[in-house]
This record gives sequence, structure tokens and C-alpha cells, in this order.
Amino acid sequence: MHISQHIQSQVYDFISHRFNNISVDRHSMETPIWTLSATGEYSLSLFVTKGKPFSVMVEEVVSTKYGEKALKDANDIASALNDNIKYE
Repeated sequence: MHISQHIQSQVYDFISHRFNNISVDRHSMETPIWTLSATGEYSLSLFVTKGKPFSVMVEEVVSTKYGEKALKDANDIASALNDNIKYE
């Protein structure tokens, strides 16, 4: 089940403002798996399912030098969303 439009907007705004190096693919926001990316570095998948905690997984890393940053950002995004965005 997808989350409400209001929560989608909150999540999008939160990621855009808190993680300014991460962009959200707006087309993916209509699905339960959003695509996030740091252009030229790595891409992440954000799992957005009503009733479950947010989770983020690293999907692709352009170069090994970005691997550690990708993992850190994935963990930071998931933790920040779960701490700051509440939905039922």
C-alpha cells in the first residue's frame, strides 16, 4: 500500500533539504520503491510502504571510492526519515 500524497511531499522535502547532494526521481514516487541518486556517484532505493519503517538500500556505485559514502548516506537517510516522519 502506498503512502498518502501529504506524506510523499513531506518525505521528498525532507530528503531535498537535509541531503542536498541526493535527488529524488519524481516518477518513482508513485511506486513503493523510490530511486534516489547522487549524480555521478551512486544510486539508492528507498522502500516506502505504509505501516513499515523506511529502509534504504544501495543499488549502484559508480566507483569504489563512493562505496563508503553511499552506505553512510543510505543509513543516514533511513534513520532520519524513521526518526522524523511518522505515518500510519
